Amino acid sequence: MSRILSYLLAMIPYIIITIPLFLIIRVIYMYIKKKKIDLNHEILLLLFILFLVGLFSQAFIPDDGIHRTNFIPFKILYDTYDQVFNKNNINYLIISFLGNIIMFIPI
Repeated sequence: MSRILSYLLAMIPYIIITIPLFLIIRVIYMYIKKKKIDLNHEILLLLFILFLVGLFSQAFIPDDGIHRTNFIPFKILYDTYDQVFNKNNINYLIISFLGNIIMFIPI
């Protein structure tokens, strides 16, 4: 659970930077297009953008110089099998395998 919290805390700086940028871009866009602001739509769009920024920050931006990207198909299945059955690390299954599935559900 502490590892998940560390990922969430690592997303905060990127989210803080994104919020004012989003607001500035949306206000300029609405002014240029002369559209009426739908608050519900803007809130949902902001939440989705924040989700994508957080996901990107954890998937592609290196953490302490360590790249966590994996472009080898099905490598996660081998890694999960190795961690669970050879090293008795069930937390790896929860975080890496199920976490990836749950994280991509909104997309």
